Amino acid sequence: MKPENMPTFKPYEGNEPFIFISYSHKNNADVFPILQRLHDCGLRIWYDRGIDPGSEWPEEIATHLLGCGLFLLFMSPDAAESHNVRREITMAVDRQKPLMNVFLKETELQPGLQLQLNLIQYISYNTDGETFDEFIERLAGILLKKAPDVAGDYVPPPVVTPPPAVMPPPITSEPKPKKKFKLWQILTPVCAVFLIAAALIVFLVTRDDEDHVPVLRERERGSSSRNNGENGGEDENENGGDNYSNGEDENNPDSDEIELDSAVLDGNFYVVLKGSESLEFTNTSAEKVDMPTSTEWVRADYVLFDRHGLATEYWYGSLSFGESLQPGSRIVISLADPAETTKLVIPVELIDTAVTVRALASPAINFVTLTGTGGLEITNNSQDVITFPQSVSFIRRDYAVFDKNGELTDYYNDTSYRADLEPGARKVISLTDPADTLELYYPAEWENTVIIVNETAVPAVHYVTLTSGSSAEFTNISDNVVRAPSAVDFAFRDYVVYDRDGNITDFYANSSYREDLEPGSRIVISIAGADDFLKLFYPAEWKDTVISVNEINTPSVLYFITLTGTESVSITNISGERAAMPKADGYERRNYKIYNADREETDSWDNTSSHGFGLDAGSTITISLADSSETLRLYFPLEMLNVVFTVQGD
Repeated sequence: MKPENMPTFKPYEGNEPFIFISYSHKNNADVFPILQRLHDCGLRIWYDRGIDPGSEWPEEIATHLLGCGLFLLFMSPDAAESHNVRREITMAVDRQKPLMNVFLKETELQPGLQLQLNLIQYISYNTDGETFDEFIERLAGILLKKAPDVAGDYVPPPVVTPPPAVMPPPITSEPKPKKKFKLWQILTPVCAVFLIAAALIVFLVTRDDEDHVPVLRERERGSSSRNNGENGGEDENENGGDNYSNGEDENNPDSDEIELDSAVLDGNFYVVLKGSESLEFTNTSAEKVDMPTSTEWVRADYVLFDRHGLATEYWYGSLSFGESLQPGSRIVISLADPAETTKLVIPVELIDTAVTVRALASPAINFVTLTGTGGLEITNNSQDVITFPQSVSFIRRDYAVFDKNGELTDYYNDTSYRADLEPGARKVISLTDPADTLELYYPAEWENTVIIVNETAVPAVHYVTLTSGSSAEFTNISDNVVRAPSAVDFAFRDYVVYDRDGNITDFYANSSYREDLEPGSRIVISIAGADDFLKLFYPAEWKDTVISVNEINTPSVLYFITLTGTESVSITNISGERAAMPKADGYERRNYKIYNADREETDSWDNTSSHGFGLDAGSTITISLADSSETLRLYFPLEMLNVVFTVQGD
């Protein structure tokens, strides 16, 4: 059955940028009218046509999400509980899609969802006193600021105008006798009109605003319309113009502050933003204020700081800075393209009462480019947890993270994951594919204060590639417990672990588990099963300092015994000491019997998935399948063959 209020348009299918809609189907009644109006305004919309969640095609949804120009989320208690919506949010955040969130209803977000959405611009639906048309106009305007390419021929929402007032019928009366005017009564209004016209002509001729755009005039450094205490209380602005202090500290020769290029027109304060300069707006009041807006459709970089000076959000190439500036917070804005110029606008009554404005010579954010086989080391030099620098593009990378004591806390390969950086911690990052180029960015104010960035000659991780017929031995030569090398894509491998005295402490086949290595211990790894390729990796800083690596010409570190049908195998411990029992690569049911050195039966089990953990010296275990239609593979370390165990089959 077709859902109620289903939009009449078909979801957009094409090569132009479009808006991907994420919502709960339980909110159709609220969402569908909004989508219809946005489509009527000319915005390209894709949504899932309201089909039942159980019938959704994940591939189709993922394909459209990856191809969208803007991700529009309609949040509600139902959406917060929807697994589909949460998966869509995770993918959109991971792929760094421009996001916009509309709260349909007041919603309590779970911590994980709150972490994903806390830096995303949002608006609320059904704001008190706002009509539906006004909401659509506000939402469409924000969407176009964030992603102007998602619109075809944009048509603003219609404004409903009240009907014309009904004029009362004319009042008729007896004609009155014509009044006679004296000469001075005629000349007075004529002269007044002439004087007004002359004044208007003088204004049009003398103003310097030919194109009806405010000409922004430079202000005197540190000047103010208030008494500056240097002229006996007289106003320094003798011409009565509106000059505002840019707050520069003239006693600080190293200040990054420059002169503002600004003007006041029609109750608004205009300030020029050009080149690689930036503008800083600080909310000095106890109430939130509207963000500055731009007079041009230009992309800008910005950093938002909270009242404690911590950078809570930063972005590059954005068309919007958010709706409001919280008390005590500040935003630094610069142009994404230094070749452009724009003007930022705020109401003039906010200047020096609620908002201070400064012009800075440097941009809002810094960029650093990573190429080739080297790496970048980024250290958190502050006392606060910070977000790791963001990337301009979706390029896969490798990284290793170390805490303030230099201990490794994590490392990964081929990922786009961006974790926070603890105080004193550092992250080494390099390209998974050296042929790629990765551009990272971070707040310019962080440079050499909050973070320290250094180039390194070595990458984040080293790789060891194994092919069929080879194995690799990794030895912990440090005094600390360390992680064994990882496998790319968590590939399965066979391994044997030895302690510092050379004793076997563990072994596994076809495993993705990553062992820890005690000081002096070693692990030998080979390819699992029929695979012919295995790629291992570990932190590059560990090479020959934490671990040593040796390649071994051994096809496998394990010896395998395969049981089929009614076959049985007998394994005897000839070592003179109790040994770990051979393991099974599966849970197939089996029958077994154990005999001591005198061939006396000491234990037996039928139809079991386990055959014990240890075999005494001189003892023998005989194993067969409980179900002859199955196959069972047993194994133990290759070097134990004919040294610890002997094997006899039927």
